[in-house]
Amino acid sequence: MEHIKSALGACGYTSWSIAKVQRKMESAAQPQSKMKKSRLSQQVGSAQQVVIPYVKGLSEDLARVYRSYGANVVCRPHMTLRKILVPERIKFREKK
Repeated sequence: MEHIKSALGACGYTSWSIAKVQRKMESAAQPQSKMKKSRLSQQVGSAQQVVIPYVKGLSEDLARVYRSYGANVVCRPHMTLRKILVPERIKFREKK
């Protein structure tokens, strides 16, 4: 480990950044208790994600309501540059 620290220091990494990564690696190596894992899974599972089309004025209001209930909101444009610029493929019927 000392060799890695000295090599990273020679490449310009600061000592605090090396120590931070080392602490993360050490904490990841230690097994977490069952209690922590169950609380973490409850927190992750509780937030729902809602994807709504972006309509000026309406999407912001809907997003505010959804967020008040604890949902993550993603607004996607219904018209993208790709849809505007790239024409749809024309499908031809095959003659039998």
